[in-house]
Amino acid sequence: MKKFALNNIKFRIPVLGDIFATFKAIQWPTLKDLAKNLLAVLIISAIIGGYLWLLDKGFEELRNLILFN
Repeated sequence: MKKFALNNIKFRIPVLGDIFATFKAIQWPTLKDLAKNLLAVLIISAIIGGYLWLLDKGFEELRNLILFN
């Protein structure tokens, strides 16, 4: 940080090195974390999609599939 004062008001300006250090200090998610999150989203979407499909098809159709299959 570069420091300077103007009428006894102190300012700190981040220089380019500070900005790069900040980005380096951030713990970015790894590819494994992103894959696990994507898998969780896909599983939840499949569950919700299956439930909506059952609602659309009707539970009577499901009953017929179970009883007469």
